[in-house]
Amino acid sequence: MKKKLYLGLTLISLLCALMVVTSCQKANFGKDIILATGTEVTPLVKFAVAGTPATYSVTATSTAKATEDITITWALDTAAVAAYNKANTTAYFCAPDAAINIAGLSTVIKAGASASTPVTVTIISTSPLKDGRSYLIPLTITSISGTGMNVLESSRTIFLRIARIISFPAVSMNNSTSGTTGTPGTRGHFNAAAIFANTIPLPNFTFEIKNLCYAFRGGDGNSNPMPIQSFVDWGDLMETATFGWRYGELGSPNNACELTGPLGAAYVYGFNANQWYMMSLAYDGNTCMIYVDGVPSGSVTGSTVINFNRMQFGQAWDGYDTKEYFNGRVAECRVWNRCLTPSEIKLNLCGADPGSPGLVCYWKLNEGTGTIFHNTKLPPSIRVTACEPVPDSFHARFSAIGKTYCYDLCTTPVLPPFRAGFAWHLPQLLDSDTLALALGKFVGRHDFRAFAAFRGNETAATDYHRTLHEASHTVLGDGYRLLFRGNGFLFRMVRLLTGTAVAVAQGRLELSEIDRLLTNPGRDKTRHCAPPDGLYLVEVAYPAD
Repeated sequence: MKKKLYLGLTLISLLCALMVVTSCQKANFGKDIILATGTEVTPLVKFAVAGTPATYSVTATSTAKATEDITITWALDTAAVAAYNKANTTAYFCAPDAAINIAGLSTVIKAGASASTPVTVTIISTSPLKDGRSYLIPLTITSISGTGMNVLESSRTIFLRIARIISFPAVSMNNSTSGTTGTPGTRGHFNAAAIFANTIPLPNFTFEIKNLCYAFRGGDGNSNPMPIQSFVDWGDLMETATFGWRYGELGSPNNACELTGPLGAAYVYGFNANQWYMMSLAYDGNTCMIYVDGVPSGSVTGSTVINFNRMQFGQAWDGYDTKEYFNGRVAECRVWNRCLTPSEIKLNLCGADPGSPGLVCYWKLNEGTGTIFHNTKLPPSIRVTACEPVPDSFHARFSAIGKTYCYDLCTTPVLPPFRAGFAWHLPQLLDSDTLALALGKFVGRHDFRAFAAFRGNETAATDYHRTLHEASHTVLGDGYRLLFRGNGFLFRMVRLLTGTAVAVAQGRLELSEIDRLLTNPGRDKTRHCAPPDGLYLVEVAYPAD
């Protein structure tokens, strides 16, 4: 009995203590506060920009009327964007200074009022905003004076999310901008499968594509066309593990979209004709989540790895290009090597930054004309600066009539870290005059067999003759730059020419040895090959027409 009594007394004591603590916490909630207006639920506030200039008034609100003037100071808080991204797994960018103007960072809540004078944020130009990026303008309350009220920390910063009206390109999967009649031969003009040389294993992935269907079809499996409208497949060459989307699978409503793939079929219902939808698949190695316009709309589970080397738009099988043609448009097709978060998927509804981590392929389908659709995703070391139309017979390699290479030599005692991998480090002295003489031996038309490495596909008919128009060097601050300009080069020829010239300039090889190798090309080969570090392709020349 005593044990029970003591237990009961202990419980009563604990309850009393909890009541005291709870009462104290509730008392704290009764204090009046100041917050950025509109951030009560989320600090992210939409700033619609239909044109420029576009303005937004940011104010502060107090939960009680001010008894005296309250001064509130704001600041553009660029560091807050990184913190928001980390906390919410998003990839927003801070709006560039050239795009915005902010006025009135010192605001006042007048006595008797509960709202402050505004900070005026103006989008003065959208030109600095890059397509595919989502931007925030972060304003933070840095200080208040004239009151005992505190700032609500969760509402101290307001993030203005720039929402632009964007017109995006799209490709028509048939030859019409309206619903087709269904007569065989009048559509199926964009049905193709692209095969890639390199296979990318995808144990986790995200696939995205925008689509609009002009009209859904009736009919059955014997009709031509059938109700099925296939518009995309991602997968491997042999289609052993391929995910795809199609409308109108037999036995389902013609406005239902079916996901096909190695994890089984799944359906999303209730699509409207002539309306754009972004379809996203995000697979984490176990569950493949289906999103429509960023909203979770279904899932399939299981284990698979996509060996991605095949991308198909439409239906490329013989006869099915007309039977299952897609009567609509597609745009913004992307492949990621990671499972995007729900926040990232919502962020990418209008576009994505080609430099986003994990983005493997990105087809914007914005070429306008032609039959080639380019992958927008390029490594950071490659950028497209210009392009022009060429005839169908053009070949980037075999149409060339000349090339120019350079090779960098670094002769400082210690290789600068920024030159590592980009120059051949030669701390030994080189004789500049001898180097010039050695390079001069290569100018002209010669059989360069002694300065070529074998690929393994050579035959008795292989021509080793090339013409070098220039082989020279210039002095750099930390060494030399060799230049080779000719009508063509053999495999590893520039590295072998460089290695041989350097050996002569260092006194390790006689100058006459170059003459011997050029005049007797079939007997010996040079043993001096420069490493790849300093080699650069400078220019490729093509015929003027």
